Amino acid sequence: MDGTDETKLSDYAVSWFDSVDGNIFYTSKKEANQFDLYRADPNDEDPLVWNTPVSEVKVLNNQLICRLGDKEDYGFVLLDSSGRELLKVADSISRVLTSDEWILVAASGGSAIQKILKPFKPA
Repeated sequence: MDGTDETKLSDYAVSWFDSVDGNIFYTSKKEANQFDLYRADPNDEDPLVWNTPVSEVKVLNNQLICRLGDKEDYGFVLLDSSGRELLKVADSISRVLTSDEWILVAASGGSAIQKILKPFKPA
């Protein structure tokens, strides 16, 4: 690749990225285990999708599952394909596992799965 027909899609250094319903989301490292989550906008500055740093992002059923840091008000948030909030979980979360049908959440302070949630489908 020599860069011919290359298009720059991000304004910041990228740690993780994925495409959801045609929108490209990516994280950029802020501090150790803390990342800012952006949506790439080829026509303007990339908007910050979530105001506080995320620790991890996964995609399931065209939705973003964002695990937040231990010091944040929420354990994880579920965002739609444009980055709008669908659901927030207040418990501190140590691990999020996904499958095609489930979101498995382990609360901090224990090794067992504490909650099992089906993917959120807005009405």
